[in-house]
Amino acid sequence: MFTRLETGQCEPGFTSCFYLALLFDYCDARNVNPCTLLDEPRSVVADPFTPFPRDRMRHLLLTAAKHFNDPDFPLHLGASICVEQLGILGYALRSSADLRGALEVLLRYYHLFNPGNALRVHIANGTLTLHWDAPAVAQPIIEETIVAAMIQMVRIITGRKGLATRIDFRGAAPTSAIEYEAFFGCDVRFGQARAAVVAPESVLRESLHSAEHSFLTVLQRELDRTASQVARPSTIDQNVQRMVEKLASEGVPTAEQVADSLKVPVRQLIQDLANEGKLFRDVRDEALHRMAERYLRDPHLSLAEVAQRLGYSEQSAFTRSFRRWSGVSPRVWRRGMRG
Repeated sequence: MFTRLETGQCEPGFTSCFYLALLFDYCDARNVNPCTLLDEPRSVVADPFTPFPRDRMRHLLLTAAKHFNDPDFPLHLGASICVEQLGILGYALRSSADLRGALEVLLRYYHLFNPGNALRVHIANGTLTLHWDAPAVAQPIIEETIVAAMIQMVRIITGRKGLATRIDFRGAAPTSAIEYEAFFGCDVRFGQARAAVVAPESVLRESLHSAEHSFLTVLQRELDRTASQVARPSTIDQNVQRMVEKLASEGVPTAEQVADSLKVPVRQLIQDLANEGKLFRDVRDEALHRMAERYLRDPHLSLAEVAQRLGYSEQSAFTRSFRRWSGVSPRVWRRGMRG
């Protein structure tokens, strides 16, 4: 029933905690404790713009889909979105004069929701196409949630259905696509080269009847402030840790590799960390330790796979490092989490 959603290894990368917050609200509305179901503290969704590992998100969405016994879960989760869940971005979208203005707002701040997964717009011959720069390995449960949420938000702010003429997904088709076609109100294709939403260019002129245009400038100012805070870590320590997480799959990162990626001389990087009272090795280990615990919570990953994702060529080397960080082996730590 869930085979098509159980994709293989996800590429390193991030989405945002917004989708996890959406999942928490979905569970709460159905009297299911999300902390118990997902093994994540509620504090993890305090800031919806915090980056969250894409592979962990995939696992949590799949866990929820199976719990609710819902093979069309990404469709239903995306459809549950409301303006309030988007915070100031939701109100900024609704405050635009028309759908073109709302799209411009979305494009400007889309990176807050999907860092590293850009949304593209193409207009030609009277046709509007939105498509995503996505990882090479398709993750249907994430992709379909994102598209369903976008379509639902458009319906909320325009008060209209049926604006799209075609929806494309990269994943395999469900046993029956009837519910997908009923929700989107158009042709839905699976197994395509990329995820896309296709509509007549004329939909951009759709007015937003509930718009409060006078607030848009204020809202965008707040969004710019939020975006700058997300994009710029407050310390060198945080900057290094984020880069370690990005580079880890290619091998345990060295100071030279991190400095090169951050486009600073390695001596400057070491000195900047020293000014914060930190050593590069300690900062790197803190990031790897956090990643290790996150991956070890996923029962679908073997210890060898966890080691590989952290950049270790040998599981034994990872085990030694983890024991140094935690005082116990990865196997014992995982068993303790389950127990």
